[in-house]
Amino acid sequence: MMDRNTLTALLLIAVVLILTPYYLEVVSPVGQRTTDSLLVEGGKPPPLQAPHLEEPPPTEPEKKLFVTRLGAVDEKTFSIETDLYFAEISSRAGGSINSFILKKHLSLDSNYVNLIDDSNRENLSVQAKNLDAELLDLS
Repeated sequence: MMDRNTLTALLLIAVVLILTPYYLEVVSPVGQRTTDSLLVEGGKPPPLQAPHLEEPPPTEPEKKLFVTRLGAVDEKTFSIETDLYFAEISSRAGGSINSFILKKHLSLDSNYVNLIDDSNRENLSVQAKNLDAELLDLS
């Protein structure tokens, strides 16, 4: 059997759940519906006219191939070494972490653990595509 505190808690929860809808009606009453200010009563709506569009002469869309500019900016590499880790940071794509090796932890093959592997090598580079699914040049 449940003790008195459990029964009191269940009773209070039930009261709150039952009285919540009534409280919400008092706090935020349903507003009166207003009519649309653009609605004109008694009159016919004006007939719809098709918009007159001037069609430009058909031209072939220019396809631009965006190639990333690899040699546009010289890449600089900075190395940071502490007692805990060795980090190699590159200036490529606004800044990119090339390697982050933990010195106090070894992997299964007794090498230092490198947190940056091939799957996240381009970790801070941003790519975007336009509506035609072509790559945009963000460099």
